Amino acid sequence: MNKRRLIKGLIDAAMAVCLFLLMAYKMAPNGLHEFAGIVFFILAILHCVLNRFWFTALFKGKYTVRRILGTAANVLLLTALAVQIITALPISETVFAFLGLAKDRTSVVIHGVAGTWMFVMGFLHLGFHWDAVVRAFRRRLGSAADHPVAVWLFRAAAAALMAWGVKASFDRAMGSRLIFNAGLHAMYSDPSVFRFIRDYLAIGALYTGAVYFGLKLLQKN
Repeated sequence: MNKRRLIKGLIDAAMAVCLFLLMAYKMAPNGLHEFAGIVFFILAILHCVLNRFWFTALFKGKYTVRRILGTAANVLLLTALAVQIITALPISETVFAFLGLAKDRTSVVIHGVAGTWMFVMGFLHLGFHWDAVVRAFRRRLGSAADHPVAVWLFRAAAAALMAWGVKASFDRAMGSRLIFNAGLHAMYSDPSVFRFIRDYLAIGALYTGAVYFGLKLLQKN
């Protein structure tokens, strides 16, 4: 693995950790939530800089179905991030409290909805690049990765995780939170860190897996 690829991988992993911390709003202190948001924003800028070729190629080349879907996911993700930053300023109680901006319920609700969109779109975005992750693991594991038992174990694990992701999505009202039918109150406090990680990991896997396997089907057709 070259240095640039390693740096990109570490940044992406750190962004994923920040996403989970941001979703743990009801569990973590407000200061940690705001700090995680700032770190995520900085990492997002670095991610965009390292992948700036995507921006320069936006109006070049042919748009296939995969490229259209990927571009739409990226635009929605960037929009959600921008809304998160804008609405974070007036509702900040720690980092930007010195600004003295009036806190209103509308900003709180929009911030919560944009946060849910950012989580969902972030893992959908990952799904468009999961093939590269799979290839990296295959290189590491060698021929063992193509063994029928290993292949079916991976598929079974993915299916189980995605199935739990469907249940967790309903339990945590993810759909309602995307369309303003539920706000920050839906991000209830969990009885354990394990339950929180289990559910949101499964939800993230659901969105990533849906894109990954959906693209596989698209390629076959």
